[in-house]
Amino acid sequence: MKLAFTVKQEKLFPVMDERFARTEKFLIYDTDGSRGFKEISNKEARESQQGAGVHAASLMIEQGIDCVITGTCGPKARKALEAAGITIHLTAKKSPAEALKEALSQCQADQYE
Repeated sequence: MKLAFTVKQEKLFPVMDERFARTEKFLIYDTDGSRGFKEISNKEARESQQGAGVHAASLMIEQGIDCVITGTCGPKARKALEAAGITIHLTAKKSPAEALKEALSQCQADQYE
């Protein structure tokens, strides 16, 4: 399962970004053998005048993401993600590591509903 976390850079380490569409970047974590996180820029969506949610959702689809972990997700992005079968997990966690622990159980449970 591939998870995508919305993050922004603070000092040396990334922290969770509550925004999906306008997040600085995504950290991708693959539970099927990946060791660590892979960064993906969200520059195109973040800098777009409109349609940022759909652009960011398209990026998630291209990356083969199964579950997005973020603070908020707008209605257009939510619709695009759900249409692609991507689960959305909302969290208030501050670090990707904390959000990973929380999301693994939730996203796996959501896949089997």
